[in-house]
Amino acid sequence: QAATSAQLLAYSDAAFRAISTDDLVFAATRNTSTTNNRVFALRASDGTAQWTFNGTGAYSMDYVVGTPWVDYTRNRLYVASRAGTPGNRPSLWVINTLDGTLVQSFALGHLQTSPMLSLDESTVYVGAIDGRLYAIDADTLTQKWTGSVNLGSALIGYVWEDGAVPGRLYFTTANGNVWCLQDQGAGSPPNPASP
Repeated sequence: QAATSAQLLAYSDAAFRAISTDDLVFAATRNTSTTNNRVFALRASDGTAQWTFNGTGAYSMDYVVGTPWVDYTRNRLYVASRAGTPGNRPSLWVINTLDGTLVQSFALGHLQTSPMLSLDESTVYVGAIDGRLYAIDADTLTQKWTGSVNLGSALIGYVWEDGAVPGRLYFTTANGNVWCLQDQGAGSPPNPASP
């Protein structure tokens, strides 16, 4: 169900060029099982697999709905999934695009949105179906805020950052609202009571 994403050779660094002579297309699965989903890195020229994340089922990965996000600077792929039953398993996956190994995972509840990297490439934003917005520091891979933003309704799609105002975030929620919140940086999350 998730749209594919790609890491293009023309925009990649020397580390990526050392392992691939082709663009890689990333495709995540939505299997009926809540434990054996995978992410495939496919060579764009012929469709052969460069690597498979969770190919052996080592991680209990639920299905993916949102488009994976490629971090060219760090050679990482951010993938949001559901969190299994009862909803406490990892759901944000940080995968090395060079070899498909797990860098880190986060148990954030059911995620059915696309993660998004901020324009300055410092923060990964992702929303959960329980109405919480999370910010992950892309360098340290820790939560940027002391807590999540409780929106009261599931975030739809993905977060978009205003290119003219750093940290100004736009997104929609399932209750029909369009939001604009300002990320003030590390510390307290934006207050949804004063958007």
